[in-house]
Amino acid sequence: MKSVKLTFFGVSVLISLFLICNDLVAQSLSPYPTVNLYVSPKGDDRNPGSLKRPFKTIEKAKQMVGDLLKTKAEQITVTLRGGRYALGQTLTFNQQDAGENCRVVYQAYPGEKPVLSGGQKVFGWTLHNVGQNIYKASVGNRNFRQIYVNGKEAVRARQPNRENETDFGPYFRLLRANVQKQEFTIALKDWDAAKPVAQKEAMELVVLPHWLHQNVRYKKDRIEGDSVRFVPEDAERMAVFNKYDNYYRNAPFYYENAYEFIDEPGEWYLNKEEGVLYYKAEKDIDIRQLDVEIPVLDVLIEVTGSQEKPVQNLEFRGLTLECTNWTSPSEVGLSATQFVLPYGQLANRAFANRAYPQAAFKLMNAKYVTIRNNVIRNAGANAIVFFANVDDSPIDGNTITNIAANGIVIDAQGKKNARPEEHSDSVVIVNNSISKCGQVYTNGGGVLAYNVHGMTIEHNNIFDMPYSGIQVGDQPAGYADVGCYANLIRFNHIHHCLQLHDDGGGIYTLGGNQRGTRIEENYLHDIKRSQWAGEWYVEAIYLDNYSQFIRVANNVVYNAEVGGQYNHAQNNEFTTNGPDIPQKAAIIANAGIKVRPKAESSPSVQQSSRRK
Repeated sequence: MKSVKLTFFGVSVLISLFLICNDLVAQSLSPYPTVNLYVSPKGDDRNPGSLKRPFKTIEKAKQMVGDLLKTKAEQITVTLRGGRYALGQTLTFNQQDAGENCRVVYQAYPGEKPVLSGGQKVFGWTLHNVGQNIYKASVGNRNFRQIYVNGKEAVRARQPNRENETDFGPYFRLLRANVQKQEFTIALKDWDAAKPVAQKEAMELVVLPHWLHQNVRYKKDRIEGDSVRFVPEDAERMAVFNKYDNYYRNAPFYYENAYEFIDEPGEWYLNKEEGVLYYKAEKDIDIRQLDVEIPVLDVLIEVTGSQEKPVQNLEFRGLTLECTNWTSPSEVGLSATQFVLPYGQLANRAFANRAYPQAAFKLMNAKYVTIRNNVIRNAGANAIVFFANVDDSPIDGNTITNIAANGIVIDAQGKKNARPEEHSDSVVIVNNSISKCGQVYTNGGGVLAYNVHGMTIEHNNIFDMPYSGIQVGDQPAGYADVGCYANLIRFNHIHHCLQLHDDGGGIYTLGGNQRGTRIEENYLHDIKRSQWAGEWYVEAIYLDNYSQFIRVANNVVYNAEVGGQYNHAQNNEFTTNGPDIPQKAAIIANAGIKVRPKAESSPSVQQSSRRK
């Protein structure tokens, strides 16, 4: 019986391949053909996957790719027709989904927009409060921290109400913190906004001191005279109070996540106990006419090989990825240092650790994986994460916007002097538009690279950030070689950063002996101190905490402090930076995105001679 089953399987594969080859157009007749598969939301997985008879799901196409990799195809292209693909689970790619000698491309059909969504539509709305025009809908046991209405993020109900889309203010101000007792002190007049809340255990205090972002869950309060002592849940107390008392003085904060805070159109609240979502619509709006989506999946595309056998030769091109989730702050709170690194997870930056911010694209142990010309938006944490050992994999020409945390994170494992096989080598981040990161976790930024070397960040537009644009390095606590060196940051257009926080820069380095690193011919402007920021530096280029041996040259800077080296940074070269330097016009003209010729082809299968 076993031989019969194998024969039947083989015949099935041959029949499928026969149908594909006969039904697809422009099929190569060479002995090493390019094979084309097609997917459409209007397709059927019983189809052969041709242009006229496409598959319905990407999973089905991926399954067929696995079969085709056993043939002698040089390239397999999966073309997605326009429309929404609601993913029921993360699309996972391993060694069986790509080949050493065959490139596999997932791409958009020319002129169409396939949208891969990690969300779920919300239906069944009923009017809950006629006078306030508040609707409700059952969402079961779903947990989420964002919702999207007609493709735009709505406001999680808060006090004071959000009025500014740049700094997300206004805010209340903390009086102080008592680090030893692990409590915040709030003025009694500012506590009035939280007094009516019936379910205070679901309420969060969002505190934004200097470069930190904290979501602090309520445990109890104590009124003393004209102030209130706010005590967080035990799980986050140690992580929240890791500075000194005066660090928190006068820090901006607001209350979030209570039904009683819904008082402005566009605000929402999730009652997790009842599984009910509440939303306040504009007057005279029928909510059934609105497209409301809640995020379900943390990760949309995950590529994971092994150090010995990385996933190779994949490309994702022209796709739109949107609506991802990340609920850890609701479960354990969040006290995050710059670029949304949770203090409580510093010793546990493992790939599988879901308390660490997740990403729409998440990769580890891969090479020759290209992420090109995609749109990544409405992400509940990060857009792209190369966790470790992702080599020769360009991030090229993407639009990244409306991201809760960070745009791009490289070597998120964050190890100092990681073993060669753990490093991500020859990473190029080029021609991307990266904007509006840190939209929920406000100390997020555009590009974060930990202890990396040989990385190039060039010709990107990075703008509209509540915190820094680019950070390279990860706190070494001294003058040390930590594996972060020879990186090149050039030809970028960076502006309107640090619109909320302080102690950062348009380009920022966090320590270590970064020999051979060059920051050259960038165009930086409009980086000014927010009214809510503290007194630490807000600068165009900021070399911090023991940064050494970096060359900063020929950068055009205006409407911003040029910057310098601080907090034990030394032995760095600052040459010819400012608003009026030689070759200013040429530097400005060359900075930012440079569009490639349309005729430029995709990279072929590459073989690297570099050994790890």
